[in-house]
Amino acid sequence: MKNYLNSIAKKFGYKLIKDRKDNFPVEATKTDRLIRSQVKPYTMTSDQRLWALLSAIKYISKKQIRGDLVECGVWKGGSAMAMALQLKEMGETGRDIWLYDTFSGMTEPSSKDVEYHSGRSASKLLSSTKKVPGN
Repeated sequence: MKNYLNSIAKKFGYKLIKDRKDNFPVEATKTDRLIRSQVKPYTMTSDQRLWALLSAIKYISKKQIRGDLVECGVWKGGSAMAMALQLKEMGETGRDIWLYDTFSGMTEPSSKDVEYHSGRSASKLLSSTKKVPGN
């Protein structure tokens, strides 16, 4: 069945690949995976991008690159949580993490506000300012 479907997909320039349950790179550590499991309910960030974020935090810490961290477009704060947990894991407490989002002032989602690939409605992604600080 897979070969048949792939032959059809190939005619249109596509290839079917089985979705893996775990999309973290093989280089990910146990700590990376633990942090992912802790922040997953609070982020829309893909596994690959989350791992890249954790790797970037490790890099700036190991190279002693000074400065605060910023997240623009917070949603429920999962990526900021990942940054904080990675910094904590490395024993680094001297950085501030700044979170920026509209939290208000956006127009109400309409039927045209959907995610391109999945068709998921933007209204399902709303998170209030009261929820985020508690995360």
